[in-house]
Formats: sequence, structure tokens, C-alpha cells
Amino acid sequence: MKVKYAPICCYFGKFSNYFPLVLKSCSYNKGIDFHIVTDNDMSSYELPENVRVINMSFAELQDLVKVKFPDVDICLDRPYKVCDFKVAYGYLFQEYIKSYDYWGIFDVDLIFGDIEKFLPDNGDNRYVKMLPCGHLMFVKNAEPYNQMFRRSNDFDDLPRWETVFSSPESFYFDEHGGFDQIFLRLEKDRYFNKCQFDNVMPPWKYDHFVPINFPEKKFVVYSFEKGRVYRLSLDGGDVKKEELIYVHFSKRNVSVECENEDEWLLVPNSFINYKELCLFELLWLGRPRYLSVILRKLKNRI
Repeated sequence: MKVKYAPICCYFGKFSNYFPLVLKSCSYNKGIDFHIVTDNDMSSYELPENVRVINMSFAELQDLVKVKFPDVDICLDRPYKVCDFKVAYGYLFQEYIKSYDYWGIFDVDLIFGDIEKFLPDNGDNRYVKMLPCGHLMFVKNAEPYNQMFRRSNDFDDLPRWETVFSSPESFYFDEHGGFDQIFLRLEKDRYFNKCQFDNVMPPWKYDHFVPINFPEKKFVVYSFEKGRVYRLSLDGGDVKKEELIYVHFSKRNVSVECENEDEWLLVPNSFINYKELCLFELLWLGRPRYLSVILRKLKNRI
């Protein structure tokens, strides 16, 4: 039987200018139903059949969280704080995802490749968690996993979940600061984490692309080719092409200059028309841009 996936994203405020390209990358993952909880008017977007919109205001989300956790003094005072509540999506939105094998979380500042190609073979649902980061992960849709965040209280070196949910501070609880560690310690043998993805360093550190998890990669650009994402980088004197499950490029202003949403290149910091790159083109497009970062920092000091 085919495994059914339901990743969820809560997003309040204006979507990025490249959001249509995010939706296009969703559309190629036909076996995955993406759920977007938002207060945005989505009528201007061409929504794929596998993108489900849950219309909800931020105030309504605040009320929902308070109802679900009546014994906790919930602090959800701004949309960014929602990140700490991602770990509870399987519990908060159960009515929307009860027919799925896995719920999950995802961001909208990334481009998806062929997700299921990187996950365990279809029908192999012995894993209770897949992927480590809050950009994209999947959790088995069953108890106790839908409320696994509560197990942070089992460990002295992890923040108590009640503290996370009641504090205005951002704990990044959806990632290595909490949720991921719970599964690593309690369900290590049923945790699938073999996927290759890129998490690009933010632009205030490097204007060019430096993957946090693969900093040794040089002269990096990305391509999207009809549902598949590739990293292009320098390998000796050649262009090396490696397929990824996704590329995450948080907090970057990226212009959209490509004419075809199904095929394009992502270079610092633009989506441009696709073409096969020779070595010299890669060296130019992926070149280090240290000067632009220095100038921006100097400008911010003035």
C-alpha cells in the first residue's frame, strides 16, 4: 500500500516573489499532499492539486494552540514563534491529516526535488521519523509520535516543552535543539536520515552559496529540471552535478528572471533561464562575493 504523506506549513504574511516556483516544485511531488495554513488570499496563485490550503488567521491559530494546551500559559506572540510549535503540528492539526501515514513540517523558502526518491521504498513505514531539520521532515502519524515533543522532559540537557511553549524566546525546538534529539535518543533505530540536501548559509555571512552542511563545496549554483534539484559545483577542473532532495536558502532576496517555471538555474541571487553550464560559466556564476558582504556591513554601520 502506498505511503501517504502530509507535511504542514503555517505561514502568515506576504509570500515571497518566488513562491510560484515553490508551488511548482510541490506539483512534481504528486504522492505528497502539502498543507499550508495561512491568512493569505491564495486566489492569485496557480495551486497544484496536491497543495491543500487551510484558511486560518494568526489569531485563530493562537486560539487553537491555547485550546489544545489548556494547562500551559501559551506564548505565541508573533508569527516567527510558530517555529517552536511545529513539533506539535501532528497533534494540533490531526483533524486534517488523520488519513495519512506521516505528517510533517516544511518551509516555503526552499525548492523541493524528487522527495520520495530519497525516502525509504514505498510501503516501508517502519521509520518513525525521517529527515533532521525543520525545513522538511516527516513523523509517523500515530501516538506517541504525534506528541513526542513531550519527551523533552526526560532529558536534563533539553528544554522542557512547557518552557518552550510559554516563553517568548525562540528555542528552535523543531530542529537540533530539541525535537531531533528526542528521536535520536529514543528511536535511533527507526530514524531515517540518509538524504542529501543543502541548507545555504544566510546572505549576511556569504552572498554566494555556501551549504552549511557541505561547506567544502565551491562555486555552487543549483538547477531545477522538471521536478529534480541538482547542486552544481567545482570538482577539480570539472562541473560536478549532484541530485538533492531540496535546497533551503533562508532569508535571501532572490529575483525571478526565468521564463520557464519547470526548468531554471538558481544563482546568487536570481532564478535565471536554464542552460547546461560549462566550467567557465560555473566559475563566473558561482564566484565568491566577499566584497558585496563587506560593503553591506559597512553600509549598515553608517
